[in-house]
Amino acid sequence: MVGPDDLWIERRGVTGVEFRVAVAPRHGVLQLMQPTGGGRVLRRNATDFTLTDVRRRRLRYLHDDTESQHDEFQFSARLITRAAGDDQNVFSS
Repeated sequence: MVGPDDLWIERRGVTGVEFRVAVAPRHGVLQLMQPTGGGRVLRRNATDFTLTDVRRRRLRYLHDDTESQHDEFQFSARLITRAAGDDQNVFSS
């Protein structure tokens, strides 16, 4: 699972964060899991997720069983701010 220890953004005035996968993992997939647990996959090859998904440990990386022991993915993050009309910041990693 990808959790808050792996991925976290915090900034004053931000009420939410939306992530969009720019480059998918090469040796596995990101999966969005059912919120109530039970191991049910809601979305295979997830291309977007929220900070709430990360905080609640609903994002999972599943390796494809190749010999590679390293994988990575790139994403952008859109910060949702409190007041309507505020600038929304976009960060890439």
